[in-house]
Amino acid sequence: MFSPSDPFLIVKCGDVVFNERENYQLDTSEPTFYKSYDFNVDFPGAPQLIIEGYDYDGFFGDDLIGITKIDLDDRFFNKEWCAIQNKPIEYRDIFHPTSTVSQGVVKLWVEVNSATSKKSLEDAVDISAEPVKLYEMRLIVWKCKDVPAMDFEGVSDVFVKSFLDPDDEYLTDTHWRLQVDKEGSFNWRNKIKLKSLQESYILNIQAWDKDIIASNDLIGDFQLDIGPLVEDVFLTNKMKVFNKTYWNEYMK
Repeated sequence: MFSPSDPFLIVKCGDVVFNERENYQLDTSEPTFYKSYDFNVDFPGAPQLIIEGYDYDGFFGDDLIGITKIDLDDRFFNKEWCAIQNKPIEYRDIFHPTSTVSQGVVKLWVEVNSATSKKSLEDAVDISAEPVKLYEMRLIVWKCKDVPAMDFEGVSDVFVKSFLDPDDEYLTDTHWRLQVDKEGSFNWRNKIKLKSLQESYILNIQAWDKDIIASNDLIGDFQLDIGPLVEDVFLTNKMKVFNKTYWNEYMK
């Protein structure tokens, strides 16, 4: 209850219906479909293009999220629209019959081509999803300083934890008996696996005091948004090295 929908689409025009129920997407408010649908229609008098969004429910029946309807005659007989070579991308609100409030937005575009035109399927724009790329981020933990004493002897047993996903943590070794006025040296490299097209890239870095008998104590942590760096690598397809100086310049 109160979780995101499991959305799927039903796209229809006249008697032709494409039902994507079997391809519903689990727990998301921002589904991606990357599908194209072809209909044969006659002008004038073409039926409306109807797009319905549903929330999948295998037990109690699917729930209608919202509908948008497109008048194809209006497009076909609009000279300005027909003159556009690359048809514009549209953001269409979907509405439930019981409400005047938009229930979401469908991003799409519509093309009307003559059945006798030479345009073939090979000429169609490829709208398939961007392929996911796998990367390895190498995080170097050099040293630490000014670490507060967490043990009664006035020392800390420090190690550093880093992760993008809490279920996939990376640890350094432990610098034992670190005094407050001393530097802890690690020279440790973590190879963190990540992939493109994630919703966020928040790198968590935490310093911990290791405790053999009781639980470890968190000394401090910070979060770093490495999304711009991942996007840079994704677009240029080149390895990037970010030291402290480069990072400061990059984030200005």
